[in-house]
Amino acid sequence: MKKYLLLLAGIAAACHQSGPAREQSAKDSTPVAHTITDTVIRAAAFQAAGLVGDYNGDGHTEYAEAILVKQGHGNPVEDGVPDEYAVRFSDTTLPLIPIGCCEARLVNEGDLNGDHRDELSVYQAPENGNTHSFTTWTFQDHQWKHLFAPFLIPGADYQPTDDDLQKRVFREKDTLYFMQEDVTDETFPLLKQKVTFP
Repeated sequence: MKKYLLLLAGIAAACHQSGPAREQSAKDSTPVAHTITDTVIRAAAFQAAGLVGDYNGDGHTEYAEAILVKQGHGNPVEDGVPDEYAVRFSDTTLPLIPIGCCEARLVNEGDLNGDHRDELSVYQAPENGNTHSFTTWTFQDHQWKHLFAPFLIPGADYQPTDDDLQKRVFREKDTLYFMQEDVTDETFPLLKQKVTFP
């Protein structure tokens, strides 16, 4: 019980921010450092916020999470600089996936290509506007690569559930598909598209 109380206290202390650092203007901001030395706290934080999977195929569970790596400032469409995000993993042998701007939701796709590694999709907000991107990543040759070309998801009013996002990319028999809106129809019905690999 004592260990759990210490763990909760450590997480709360790591999340609390006050004083001059919080008041620093975004214009003078620097890259955000993400280092947690206590492995127990780190594992608990990933388990609470991360997406579970075996992304490197080693038979062990890793946790993935989208993090802010650089604070932007101003309006990025005009003369500002956008925030920069990346996906990081509890297993530090897996490199970060730089995903750029902006906030993102992660989807564990399972093993889509038969390599005994889970693929990871990123549903990401746009820098400006209302069309999100959906990118599926695979870990090959010690680096992250697109499994296939990213696609766009239109709609300002579209608020997908986790289940909706999970159904966007799937495998039937030996063929990989993704579901994409038909932008020629104002109701945006979903169309099943066969994946073509680069």
